[in-house]
Amino acid sequence: LFKKYNDRIDLVITDYGLPTVSGETVIQEIVAIKPRIKTIVMSGFLEPETRARLEELGNGIIIEKPFTPTDLIKLVQKMLGANV
Repeated sequence: LFKKYNDRIDLVITDYGLPTVSGETVIQEIVAIKPRIKTIVMSGFLEPETRARLEELGNGIIIEKPFTPTDLIKLVQKMLGANV
């Protein structure tokens, strides 16, 4: 879907632990298509090396689980430049 609609997408939210591929791979593929895309990766725990790689991939932020819906909303607003 991202390949088809990337011109209409400003932010991608994904979990790091996905059933068939890692969130890191998803972000790498998305950034290859649209380098300035903003991303939020959700994870319960990341090794420091993994965290560093994800943060280097571009305009990304990592949110650690557990988080509240309000936490996620505030982060999305921050990423999209909305007034909080």
